[in-house]
Amino acid sequence: ENSRRFNNNYYISLMAKGWLPERAINGNPKKNQWQIGDVGFDPKVKGKQMMLDTDMCLAFSAGMFHYKKLAAVKDDCCTWTFALNLAEGAIDKYNDGMFCGEKDEAKVKLWESLPKGTSVKDRIRLWGIWENQTGHGAFATFADMRGQCCKGNRYFTGEYKGYKDCGGVSHPTGFAAKSVELFANDEDAWVKEFMVSWRRATGAGFEGKLAKLKPTVV
Repeated sequence: ENSRRFNNNYYISLMAKGWLPERAINGNPKKNQWQIGDVGFDPKVKGKQMMLDTDMCLAFSAGMFHYKKLAAVKDDCCTWTFALNLAEGAIDKYNDGMFCGEKDEAKVKLWESLPKGTSVKDRIRLWGIWENQTGHGAFATFADMRGQCCKGNRYFTGEYKGYKDCGGVSHPTGFAAKSVELFANDEDAWVKEFMVSWRRATGAGFEGKLAKLKPTVV
């Protein structure tokens, strides 16, 4: 559906869905990509969705605190991020209130409120405050989010045993992570930048030669 629309769904898909490696497509070991990791996602109903390494590296990386190339062929990990990174209303406005396929409003709102902190020490401090305010366990809530985004593997002990998070999930380290987060939260910001890039790409070599079209009546 979104493939036919001019919107920011590409960035929402990167941030509001979980992704896992899918290897040796059609038996070809040289063809590897990323597949939806959301619990309950059925490609037979919603259609096949995939991302390439070149898509994923915009938001995520294999590095915890710095950019490190991410590759489906070798990285046993799940890409996902805190719902808080989409807490500007983007989940409701651009993704029908869903986070990693979860539609329960109360649960998604709880996930959106879980603090990420500026460091591990700060996160632990904020989680203590959050637990007192909400009555929920912070680590259990974190694990619920991870499980929803990563095929139900809250602690990566099931089908994807041995898999880990791809880099830092609270502060993704992809080489364009900040831009991806901005565009996922603000479609107008993406449109503005798109128009600048489009003008630059289509006007290259024609500087001073292009003229605005005159209004026409059909």
